[in-house]
Amino acid sequence: MNDMTRKWIGRALLMALVSFGAQADEVSPADTGAKPIVPYGWSGSAQLGASIASGNSTSAAADGKFAVGLNTDQWKHSFYLEGEYSRAQYDTEDAQGNPTQRMETTAKRYDVGLTLGYKLNQRSYIYQSTRYGHDRFAANLWDAVVSAGYGYIALNTERSYLYFEAGPGYRKYRPADVEQTVPSSSELPAASSDEGTAQSDGGGDNSTTIMVRQASRSTLIGRGLIGYTYLFNSTVSLSDTLLIEAGTGFSYYKNNLSLVVAMTKKLALTAGYELRYNSDAQGGTKSVDSLLTTNLRYTF
Repeated sequence: MNDMTRKWIGRALLMALVSFGAQADEVSPADTGAKPIVPYGWSGSAQLGASIASGNSTSAAADGKFAVGLNTDQWKHSFYLEGEYSRAQYDTEDAQGNPTQRMETTAKRYDVGLTLGYKLNQRSYIYQSTRYGHDRFAANLWDAVVSAGYGYIALNTERSYLYFEAGPGYRKYRPADVEQTVPSSSELPAASSDEGTAQSDGGGDNSTTIMVRQASRSTLIGRGLIGYTYLFNSTVSLSDTLLIEAGTGFSYYKNNLSLVVAMTKKLALTAGYELRYNSDAQGGTKSVDSLLTTNLRYTF
């Protein structure tokens, strides 16, 4: 990500945080006669899951998510930060050909998003959304999306919460580095963080494999978001969120399904299933990524 993109993302997040603070005093609960699932005022949660295995096999994995929102008669804001990281042991050989084992990173991903909404009435609002994602093992190393549009709260009762968002947007992204095999006698580019790393393929064909950096690209997109929460009782709820970012370069879909079982007013156990789809898989990557998690969640 170049300096201009970093400044662009930083300014958007800074303006959003200032807006959050300036509007926090404007909380004015609506007199609906029933307590809605999404309350008025500030709300948030943090969840974390981890696993470590040792013995015949060795691995370590962690995932987490932080989310906070502000809901008033006039404003509907939300912010989230989520990530995933894992390492696993695999069998290989040392320089002398002897069997050995090595730890390798198998997942390294984070995603951050911010949405600012201005309510036209209790159901309709206009929004501006910013999202940035980074994934070392996906088809795109990083992507940044800015969009604006119209949102509608279809339900906000004691048991159900349903909302929709739709609008145009702009995406900038950088495809993942691709492998290129060249003869060893060729003049290879100097190894650097910008040009990629040259490495031998270990064979006897006098060739070398290098990772070639891809240039960043940009495109216009259409963004859609559907979120639904259903409360079975005072302790069990089910939530599902579908994000759609469709453009000429590629289309990205992300669905989050989460079951929450409350243990106390603050602590809960969550089981989540996430699907991510990229229509332009390349360089040996797959179009679909999935993640199944069980986490401990703290609500504030």
